[in-house]
Amino acid sequence: MDKSELVHWVSTDSELSAGDRAIKASRGGYCPASMQFVEDVSYGLAMHIKKGPMSQRYVKRKPMGQVGDSFDLNLKTKVDQEGKEAVEVEAEAAAEAEALQQKKDQEDQAWEIEKLRLAKLAANEKEEKEKVNQFNQKNKDKERLAKELKEEEENEDLIVVVFEDGPMGMRLNHENEIDTIQRDSQACKYKGLSKGDLLVKINGIDVHGQTLVEVKSKLKDAKRPMRCIFERHIEWERNETGLPSLCIDKITTLFQEHENENKVVTVSEFAAFINAVHSIAMDKQGREKKDESYFASLVLAQQLIDAHDSNDDAYLDLTEVLEWVNTGLQRSKEEQEAYRARGGYCPASCDFLEVSSIVIRIFF
Repeated sequence: MDKSELVHWVSTDSELSAGDRAIKASRGGYCPASMQFVEDVSYGLAMHIKKGPMSQRYVKRKPMGQVGDSFDLNLKTKVDQEGKEAVEVEAEAAAEAEALQQKKDQEDQAWEIEKLRLAKLAANEKEEKEKVNQFNQKNKDKERLAKELKEEEENEDLIVVVFEDGPMGMRLNHENEIDTIQRDSQACKYKGLSKGDLLVKINGIDVHGQTLVEVKSKLKDAKRPMRCIFERHIEWERNETGLPSLCIDKITTLFQEHENENKVVTVSEFAAFINAVHSIAMDKQGREKKDESYFASLVLAQQLIDAHDSNDDAYLDLTEVLEWVNTGLQRSKEEQEAYRARGGYCPASCDFLEVSSIVIRIFF
């Protein structure tokens, strides 16, 4: 820097007003030092120069902002005002940024809530769809089961047995065939169920080919009422009533073994005849015999003779027995039940017809 540059610098900046100098000094960087140098030169030269442009600087220097100095107060006020405005602007910017952040947080929270709502809605829709599918599947299963039950009920080769709580009253062999049926048991109540019938279903579960151990386990765990399906054995042919078909020659032979020389049976002879028929039938079906006094009862034998003695001679001959048996076995299942429900000798008459039909078919 040469002299002319120095003089130009000092002369130019010393002519600035106090406010302009303060503004220039506030620019930062080298400006504060530049203004300080100009002022120092002005005050220093003013002590020796009484005339000229710099003579006006010959005054006693006062500290910035001294009370009573209106210029310094105005400058301080201006600086304070600018600082306040800067602070306010910064505060406004911060408040705006905070507001924007709060808005964003609220939007994010609202979106999370919406996502949860949509997820719950989707889950509910899925659950509802599954319920509808399950309902439809249950209806299909019910229809299929109803169809199967109807087919099983109508199938003459099958016997449907429903066991309630308690013992079933039957024993199976290792082929899952009925071996014995206990007297007065649940199994005994089902007419036509007999030894040799094969257990094929338990509550809709097919048990063909399963071992006796496996079948026993399923019978034990099955829910009651338990619906069991038995496949009839084929040792004898059955008619539409579910009983064995009748052979007249065989019943004739059996009756003749018990008739006397007059070709009739008395009360005691008829009691022996029907008791023998019952014993043979129960043994062949694997069922326990009724009380010996049931068919051997002379009172019951007399009632049956009285009911079927067409010529009223107090005896029964072969013709009367055949008429009784033929007429009885031609009844349908419903008619048999209605006849049995009359009471008196009728239940025993039905029992004799059933056991005699079995014996007549299989014993000879």
